Amino acid sequence: MFTTSWRLKLNILENKKVASQKICSQFRWRMKGDVCTNEFFVVIKEKSKALIVTKLWDSHGQITREKIDMEVICMNFYSTLYDE
Repeated sequence: MFTTSWRLKLNILENKKVASQKICSQFRWRMKGDVCTNEFFVVIKEKSKALIVTKLWDSHGQITREKIDMEVICMNFYSTLYDE
């Protein structure tokens, strides 16, 4: 009975140890995943800043930097894109 009691206690301790290792492993994977996800979103954010349109050429070859004028150029371009 004495040995069975010790074996039971050892099994309980071993199970706790395994459960603890599993939790630590999940935590490490989650932290590593958060770092990778964060790096991904930083790159996407930087690319989106780099893709801002600051000037457009109109059909007459003139450069326009005003937002309203650029909107008109875009509307005209896409409204006549598939016209024959």
